[in-house]
This record gives sequence, C-alpha cells and structure tokens, in this order.
Amino acid sequence: MAKVELAYSLEINDIVDAMEANELWLEGILSDKRAFECVYEKKRVWTVA
Repeated sequence: MAKVELAYSLEINDIVDAMEANELWLEGILSDKRAFECVYEKKRVWTVA
C-alpha cells in the first residue's frame, strides 16, 4: 500500500497529515477514519491514520 502524506478530510473540510488526523480522531473531532480523499488524485483513500 502506498504511503499517503496528506489527505483531504471530508468531515472538517481541510487537508491534514496522518498524525494530525489521528490526533483529531482521538479528540473526537473526526469520527470516520475513512472519510478522506487523496489530495493529489481524485481517488478515495480508505485508511489514513
């Protein structure tokens, strides 16, 4: 699986990296770890954090 440096969060409408996404999930700000889109291509990213 390719490493994703940045991804667009559909929940917060912002670009985050994997560490930030994990922190937001732990804080309860993000609830769906799969709600991301790749920044560089229009492909859905299924896992980020």
